[in-house]
Amino acid sequence: MGQQGPDLFSSDIGYIMRNEYKFLLSFGYHPEDVLGFFKNYFLDESSTKSEQNLFWLIMARMQVNYGNLLEEVKQNALKVIESEEDIKQWEEYVIIEKHVNTPVKLINEINMTDVVFNPDNPEEFSAQFVRRFDEVKNSNAINLLDQSNIPSLVKEYLNNDDFSKIEVFGEDAKKYLKKRKIVIQTLHSDIIDFEPQKKYFAKPNFFDPEWKIGDIYVSLVKKENDKNQHLNEYYYDKYIMFEVVDINRKPISRIIPSLAAEVTVFIKPFMYLDDKLPNLKDIEELEYTYKSRINFGDTFERLGKFDESKQEIYGIFFYNSKRKLKKMDLIKIRDGSGTESEQEISGIGCGHIFVDRINITIAIHLKHLFENQKKQN
Repeated sequence: MGQQGPDLFSSDIGYIMRNEYKFLLSFGYHPEDVLGFFKNYFLDESSTKSEQNLFWLIMARMQVNYGNLLEEVKQNALKVIESEEDIKQWEEYVIIEKHVNTPVKLINEINMTDVVFNPDNPEEFSAQFVRRFDEVKNSNAINLLDQSNIPSLVKEYLNNDDFSKIEVFGEDAKKYLKKRKIVIQTLHSDIIDFEPQKKYFAKPNFFDPEWKIGDIYVSLVKKENDKNQHLNEYYYDKYIMFEVVDINRKPISRIIPSLAAEVTVFIKPFMYLDDKLPNLKDIEELEYTYKSRINFGDTFERLGKFDESKQEIYGIFFYNSKRKLKKMDLIKIRDGSGTESEQEISGIGCGHIFVDRINITIAIHLKHLFENQKKQN
């Protein structure tokens, strides 16, 4: 359970709980139902005392923020706060930092001394490293970690890879301890002064476009969609064409995977730009667009070189884009089988784009491809 700072939501579990809580509330679940889901998901017989404490603190912080603090959450959070168990654990982190960080830093410095990588002789580098490591094992830095008066907590940290530790070693440890005390004190005050509030939670606008693998679509490039005017008049009012090659549906909730999914559709554009719809018979003869080494800019020279051996693939986001998708007036000219593609999705050429940017993005890429062909000829 990683912890990157003193804030409750800077922990791994805090980040997950906050996202899940907002999702479930926005889909109409009552706070009591959500609490039950959370207890079943995050707490079990293997949960440590510190993990349980953190759970109730995070739960209280969220419910206070969202105006629906439940009595069970309130009492458990107050119990953790008033016992000072959370603060005591953070004080232990400072002890660990004192006994672990300085020797480990020294060991790292020793490891780097006189060990120089030679690409022409990697075997010698390996031999140097092994010799240096043997020296380190016998050094005073290691002996610092073997003192008989070392705290048991530190020994547990050194001997257990699964130790639930904070990631703020070094000079920040004491500073973060002070901030953590303020975080807990503020939460305590907010719980005591809490008054229920009714808040509205907008439902996330996730939707499934119901595209299938193998579908082929065409769409018109419209000038009004090219906000930065990347294209000249020749490229407007012409059709581009692409094929759906893979679909990734990722559940937005770990707790209720069936709730909704974030959909990313991967497409491959064709080398097609025309003012009329393509003939299905001619599709098999068309080539896909190929990738360029992207360097941000708007000219061919700055865009980079093209690699004709690699096909261009775009990942399309559909979040909050239902209306935009309808405005695109996509025309399906081939119905795909929906079966998994043999195409391995890797090295997306232009990264991910939103669905309303498909036309312009593909047209811009075609423009640079055509310029590239002219230069080669």
